[in-house]
Amino acid sequence: MVKRSFAALASLAGILMFVAKRRKRSVPNLPDIQLESIEQSTNAITFRWKEGIGFYRLYREGQLIYSGSDICFSDKGLNPATSYLYTVEMMETTSGPVKIQTATKPEKNDESNILKDLIVTTVVSRSLISLGWEPISGVSEYIIRRNGEKLACVTNCFYTDKTVRQDAEYTYSIEAERILPYSEEDLNEPKFLAAGVIGFFKRGRKREKDATMERFRMTKKIRAIEQVLQSNGKDSETEWRFLYQTFLNNKWIKNPNFFSPYRYFQGDNRGFDPHSSNYRTKAEVHVRLGGGTPHIQFEKDVGETRGYGWTKRMKDRATASSEGMKVEEIEKTSEKAIFRLTHSVKNPLVVSPAVDYEVCATFWRDGLYDISGKHDQSPHHEVYVQSDAQSKAVWEPVHQAQDQGLEWMSGTMASQYWRVSNLQ
Repeated sequence: MVKRSFAALASLAGILMFVAKRRKRSVPNLPDIQLESIEQSTNAITFRWKEGIGFYRLYREGQLIYSGSDICFSDKGLNPATSYLYTVEMMETTSGPVKIQTATKPEKNDESNILKDLIVTTVVSRSLISLGWEPISGVSEYIIRRNGEKLACVTNCFYTDKTVRQDAEYTYSIEAERILPYSEEDLNEPKFLAAGVIGFFKRGRKREKDATMERFRMTKKIRAIEQVLQSNGKDSETEWRFLYQTFLNNKWIKNPNFFSPYRYFQGDNRGFDPHSSNYRTKAEVHVRLGGGTPHIQFEKDVGETRGYGWTKRMKDRATASSEGMKVEEIEKTSEKAIFRLTHSVKNPLVVSPAVDYEVCATFWRDGLYDISGKHDQSPHHEVYVQSDAQSKAVWEPVHQAQDQGLEWMSGTMASQYWRVSNLQ
């Protein structure tokens, strides 16, 4: 069985190291107790420790699965493409526990969104936060941001932040881009050529290469370290709300089709706002876990489209069908729920490409989530989550993307891929 391998060093002054394509990357030898590597297969996660680790305990999601001093332990019988959270207690040190969040590999990769099953490993100790991820084909460098500020640009698939505070919350993003010919999508070469032509004619506003570049963003939201290291319990019942809206931020949108009788469309005239009643489309999913039968409920709505002539006098109005907005329940248990949301909605007044996006979301009863998506780079996209542990009036933003222009809805243009998960 082929295994995907991460190398990590995790302890008081540990550091996470990523092993990709069988090449091990060296790190300084640290005197503290260290975790040498983590290996993932479809049904097991194997921890390899350096010599001299001493006695330790290993917990999976609060349940003790090993205690002893063996330098190698395999947690077997796991589910493919599933995230797991481990706690390591090293008994011969006062450094405190270490949290490790990682995942098993899928039986088959999801070709619609390569970020969905990409294994990301997060290590949290009192003094550091480390991230390691599988490489994306065609990507040569990754930009690391913390709370929106750029920290580094790396070519290796790991990053360690040693400037953390135990009482602060952090949001890390890993950003990358690649040219369309590397895409897993069908007909990517003709798509690349067509996107290049459109980008050439848009060079006055954007660089022509933008139309041929796929963009990737992976985000990890981490609660205060002192809370992460202490958290082990599960609520008896958890309710989640998931919100996805598309909108046009301008008051007026000029139709790129010069020959259309509708020279302008009315926009939503707003910024990112989960409470706004102005949107192109709205999809909301309610999830209830624990405390009885698990529940998934889907609600959807489409905003009215208004078309105007040259003088901005309204010529017609219509509302598109919501039939292209669907939710598929993938898994539903008392512990977690997985659903896939697909969206394809067209302008009801003119012949035009549809607004397309796809999301796969996993919510756990213990407050964790993992959400991945892919969408056209038009119009604006905003995604939020809310749990019953928060105020009912507060939506947590998990993804926001700005409109690049109506022509970016064309099937020839590059898409944006994103993924957000949390650790608490």
